Amino acid sequence: MHKKLEDNKTHDQAAIRASLENVHSEAKKLVLSLRPVVEAMYADDRRLVTDAITSLETLAHSTKDLAAASNEELKVKNQAAIDRLRIAMQKLSRAVAAQRKAISKN
Repeated sequence: MHKKLEDNKTHDQAAIRASLENVHSEAKKLVLSLRPVVEAMYADDRRLVTDAITSLETLAHSTKDLAAASNEELKVKNQAAIDRLRIAMQKLSRAVAAQRKAISKN
């Protein structure tokens, strides 16, 4: 998803809009796959994943809105979507690292 959003910086408006539809779909799929994982995690890790899910849901919603943005708004909003995705991935990364650490202790 991140690569697709980054690539949008160099594409024309039509290509950006098509790419955003794909990012929207991928973000929604990732949210659906993460929900069951949350149930098996410790409370602190669960919070990180839940926050990441919320960020991804926001990203999915915003990319749908972004596809309807004016040409002037498109690049600014695309960058905001990239930033949201980075935050979500950082939270997931921290949760996975914490979960691995907890598993290795057992």
